[in-house]
Amino acid sequence: MVDVSEIKDRNSLRAWLEARPEETRRQNAVTIAHRAAMRVLTEYLGWVLDRSPKDDLTALPVLRASLISGVASLASTSEIKAASAAASAAASASAAASAAASAASDAASAASDAASAA
Repeated sequence: MVDVSEIKDRNSLRAWLEARPEETRRQNAVTIAHRAAMRVLTEYLGWVLDRSPKDDLTALPVLRASLISGVASLASTSEIKAASAAASAAASASAAASAAASAASDAASAASDAASAA
C-alpha cells in the first residue's frame, strides 16, 4: 500500500488511488483533480486579466466549471444541474449588462464627438 507521503508522480498517485476503498476512490480522485485545477486557476485568471477587453475573454465559465466539479462528488446530479443553470443565468445576465453598458458608453462618446464637431 502506498502512503500519501510517498505520492511523487502519476504512477504513485494511481497506485494510491487504486489502494483506496472502492466506495471512496472516485471521490478521492475528483477531490485531487479539483485541487489541482484550483491551483492553476490563479494563473489562468492572471492571464485573462492581462488580456485586452476586446479579446472578449472572461474567467467566469472556467471558475464556474472548477467550482461545480469541486462539489460534484458531494451533491446529487439534480443539485449540480440546478447550480449550473443558476450560475449560467447569472453569467449571461452579467454579460448582457456589460454589453449594455459598453453600448451606452459608445453612444455617449459618439454623441459627445458629434456635439464637439457641431
